[in-house]
Amino acid sequence: MKAHRFFRKEGNRSICLFRADCRHLIRDQIREGDVLSLDHHAAGQVLARFSLAKPRMRIALTAKIPFVSLGEGDSETATMAVPVFSGSEGLAGALAVSGPLTRFTPEKLVNMRPLLLEFDERLSTSLASSQYLQARS
Repeated sequence: MKAHRFFRKEGNRSICLFRADCRHLIRDQIREGDVLSLDHHAAGQVLARFSLAKPRMRIALTAKIPFVSLGEGDSETATMAVPVFSGSEGLAGALAVSGPLTRFTPEKLVNMRPLLLEFDERLSTSLASSQYLQARS
């Protein structure tokens, strides 16, 4: 149903570093190593906004996560994304979950949100990010 990807900001673009595909044949075509504009997908929006934000603004932005894009980069695809922080470099990247637009109904978005936030918390905590813990408390 969904593909999971991790993006990093490189200049004014995002690069897909890791990808885990679902077993279904319907999926987007973003692969590891692909470089994308920051403004056409949820992960790019996360990277653009959080990379420029001062610590206080990051706290306000964290209340708005996950960022969602519905049919923006591809009219058939939806994506939810969250920032991932590390203790050594601040914003490490963005974790994204994507799939067919038809599977991202309002009800499913509500159900997916806590799962994505939980995974994000575990990932950021494992990278020893005090920024994440401060923003979430």
